[in-house]
Amino acid sequence: MSNFELSDLSELTFRPIGSDVSISVVDATPEQFDTYIRQQVSGLRNVSSDWPELRRLHILNTMYAECQDRFLPFPFAGCYFKVKS
Repeated sequence: MSNFELSDLSELTFRPIGSDVSISVVDATPEQFDTYIRQQVSGLRNVSSDWPELRRLHILNTMYAECQDRFLPFPFAGCYFKVKS
C-alpha cells in the first residue's frame, strides 16, 4: 500500500464541521482538524489537539489503511492515486 507523504497534505481536503467550504489538511486549524478527526474516528484518546503535520500524516495513513481493509470510504478528498497493492 502506498502511504501519504507530507506533500500530500495540501491536496487532501475536507469540510470542517458547519462549513460549506472545503479546506486542505495542511491549511486547517488544529481545532478544525481535531473536530473533524474525532467525528471520523471513534475511541481516539490521549491525543494532543495541536496536530502538527507529522501527526496529521500518521493519523491519515492509519485511517486510509483501515478504510481500505474494511472497504469503507476515506473521509478526505484528493490524492486518488493512492491504491492498495
